[in-house]
Amino acid sequence: RSKKLVVFCHETGADLTSWYKHAYFLPEHGVDVLTFNFQPVALAPKAESDTIYPYQWPSRKDLHCLERVLSWVAVEKKGFEVALFGVSKGATVAAAAAPSPLIKSVMLDGAFSTRMTLQRYMKKWVNIYVSTKRLSVGIPDWVYIALAYTTLMYASLKKNIRFFSIEKFIARLKKPVFWIHAGKDSHILTDHVEALRHMIPGQTELWVAEGAGHANAVTLYPGEYSQKIVSFIDKTLKV
Repeated sequence: RSKKLVVFCHETGADLTSWYKHAYFLPEHGVDVLTFNFQPVALAPKAESDTIYPYQWPSRKDLHCLERVLSWVAVEKKGFEVALFGVSKGATVAAAAAPSPLIKSVMLDGAFSTRMTLQRYMKKWVNIYVSTKRLSVGIPDWVYIALAYTTLMYASLKKNIRFFSIEKFIARLKKPVFWIHAGKDSHILTDHVEALRHMIPGQTELWVAEGAGHANAVTLYPGEYSQKIVSFIDKTLKV
């Protein structure tokens, strides 16, 4: 049996059983799958900061959780070629952890930039706060960028959890990336994905699943989804 391992990162509102929906086909192709819960069981947390809550935005706590898993993998799965596979927020956290020397490649289904998402919705709803449309149209992008980062900082302080956006992480990502984008994703648009891909110095491959909603390509195109994932793993994990 080959020593190929995929570490799967689940989406918000799911748990470790989510791996089966998105990666059930991997074991039959000789690929081991390791998954985990981002939300650890805490019977009596001392403070809010002791617990990882299922927010939709990725946080440093989510990232540290994955990094602890990878530390275990480095010791207990020595000799394995390791790839990351994440869905939605899990994909965003996987992208942030992917520059690790342990990781050979990464698969992202529905990854996003928190800052760019905030920026888009700020532009969409700005007329609620700026009554004159002519003024709202003239607001430069740097204002929205500054507001988005300020919002992230404020939310981090308010919730005592450090939220992050992936731009600075993927700028160091020199591993092969397979990016799955849902063609009818109402949250993450294609130009959002393309902007992020252009920040990655390594090789990226994009599959746009036409007609699929957010992180739902596996449901609409199960055969093509599995074939593309397996093909990417075969190309990037050489054991």
